[in-house]
Amino acid sequence: MNDYKMAAYGTLKVGHGNWNYFLAGVTDVRVGDLLRGYKLRTWQHGGFPAIFKTGDDNDVVVVDVFDLSTSQTIAPDDLVDDIDSMEFGAGYDKEWVQLESGDWVWVYTMDERNSHGMDYIIESGDWNEFTDTRRYA
Repeated sequence: MNDYKMAAYGTLKVGHGNWNYFLAGVTDVRVGDLLRGYKLRTWQHGGFPAIFKTGDDNDVVVVDVFDLSTSQTIAPDDLVDDIDSMEFGAGYDKEWVQLESGDWVWVYTMDERNSHGMDYIIESGDWNEFTDTRRYA
C-alpha cells in the first residue's frame, strides 16, 4: 500500500473548492474510480458530503485517486497532515479501502454518530453529478 494514495469523493475531488485549496498541485490523479460498499450522503441542501459503510456491493461511490507523493506545492507528509486536520476536525475517520480498480487507498469516512443529520442519499454516488444539478461546487 502507498501511504500517500488517497481517494476523494466530494469537495476534495478535482475542480471542487477543497481540491483547489489542497490538491491542485498533485500531478498523479486518476478520475472516476469506484468504491463499493459505501453510500454517499449529504444534507438536503448539499454543502459537503460523507460516505458511510453499508457493506453492500450495489452501493457505489465515484472517487478521484490522488498520489500525494507527486505534490508540486507542499511536502506529502505536510499535505496529509493538513487534510487530516480538516477532516478529523469535522468528524471524519480515515480508513484503508480497496477500489474497483484493485488499488488500496485511504479515504475519509463517517460514522453514524457523527452524521449530524446527513440523511440525503446521493443515489448515483457521484458528487460531481449532484453538484452539477445543484449549480454549485
